[in-house]
Amino acid sequence: MRRRRTLVEDLSYFARTLGHLDELNIGLIREVYLRGPRNLSLIARNLKAPKRTIHARFIKLKREGLLSVHALPNFHKLGLINILVFVTVKPEFYSLVAEVLKSHDYLYRLYSIQGFRNGVYAHFTIPIDRVKNFEKYISELEKSKAVSKVNMNYVGDFRSFLPNFDYFDVKNKIWIFDVDSYIAEIRSGRFDRLRFDEPDSYKVNADKMDVIIVHWLQKDAMTRFASIARMKKVSRSLVKYHYDTHVADKLINQYIVYTPRFIPHTSSFFLLELEFEDLPGLEKFSFSLANTHYAFLGSKEIKKHRIFMEIEAPIEDIDQVLPLFVEKLAKECGIVNYAVSMLRKSTYYWKPLSVELFTKSREWMYREDEYFTTLKKLV
Repeated sequence: MRRRRTLVEDLSYFARTLGHLDELNIGLIREVYLRGPRNLSLIARNLKAPKRTIHARFIKLKREGLLSVHALPNFHKLGLINILVFVTVKPEFYSLVAEVLKSHDYLYRLYSIQGFRNGVYAHFTIPIDRVKNFEKYISELEKSKAVSKVNMNYVGDFRSFLPNFDYFDVKNKIWIFDVDSYIAEIRSGRFDRLRFDEPDSYKVNADKMDVIIVHWLQKDAMTRFASIARMKKVSRSLVKYHYDTHVADKLINQYIVYTPRFIPHTSSFFLLELEFEDLPGLEKFSFSLANTHYAFLGSKEIKKHRIFMEIEAPIEDIDQVLPLFVEKLAKECGIVNYAVSMLRKSTYYWKPLSVELFTKSREWMYREDEYFTTLKKLV
C-alpha cells in the first residue's frame, strides 16, 4: 500500500518543484513582464540588485525552462484580425483536422479542447482584406465529413497576464487565495476595470524589416539584433533603428511571459467564455479575474459583451474556486452566460508571423488555392 506523504514532505515537494519562485526571481519576472526582457540593466536598478546577478538569474531561468518570453504583437497594426475558430471534430478525424489547420499560413495557435467546446480551438490572424476568403474556407471546412460544426468569433488583440504573486507564499511555495476575502475586496470599490480596446483601424504600420523583427521576437523576445542582422545580411544598427522607431511600443507593447505556477501535472489550461449584460460589468469582472494567479491570456469579442479568457489552474480550483468566483460576481457584473473548456497542454501548437508572405509593397499574400487543396484531405 502506498504511504501518504506527511505535511512536511508535501511542503518539501512544493519547494523542489517551485523553488525558482523566490523574492528576487519573482521581482525579475514582474519587471520582464512590465518592461520587456531587453534592458536587464534597468531591471537590476529597479530591483536594487547587481546587474551581474540579474543577468545570471535570467539566463538560468531560461536555460532550465523556467521562464520563456515571447513578443505579443499588436496584430491590427499589421493589418491582421484575430479570429477564434472552434471546430467540433468527429473523433476519428482529430489528427487530420489539426494537420489541415496547421498548414494554413495564418494559423497562430491551436489546442485540442474539451468541455463546453469539443474538438479544436484555433486562433488565426487573417489579413483584413481576406476575411471573406477565410469565411469561405471555414464554410468548406464545415461541409467536410470530418467536422460536425464550426463557430467563429472575431476578437480584438489579446492581452497577456502575469499571475498575481501577492497570493504566493514564498517560504512554503504555495498559493494562498481565499475567494471570499477576494470578493469582499472587489466589493469594497478599490478595484478598477480592465479595458479591452477594439481596433479602430487595420492599417499596416510596418515594412518588411519590421515584420522580420516581430517574427524573431515572437520566437524569443531575447533574440539578439546582431543575429537578425547576420541572417538578413544587414547592419545591426539598421535592425536596432527599426526596432526603436517602428516596433517597440507600437507593433509590440506586451510580452507573453510564462513561468511554472503550479506543481507539475496538477494543473491545466482552460478557456473561460463569459457573456455580460453591458461593458462596465465585463470590464469589472475581467479586472477581477486578471488580478488572480490564474489569468494568462484574454480578449474581447468585437462589438459584443463577451470575453475569452485563457487561464491556468489546478483541477480542484476549477471544480470549487472558479464556480464560486463567478457565482459571487454574477449579479453585480451582469454575467449572462459562463462556460469552461479544458485546453490540452500536450496538444499546444503555435507559430510566428510568416515573413515570406509579407511583400515589399506592405501587403499580405493569401494562398487561397493551396488552402482549399489541403482541405480536400477531409473530403
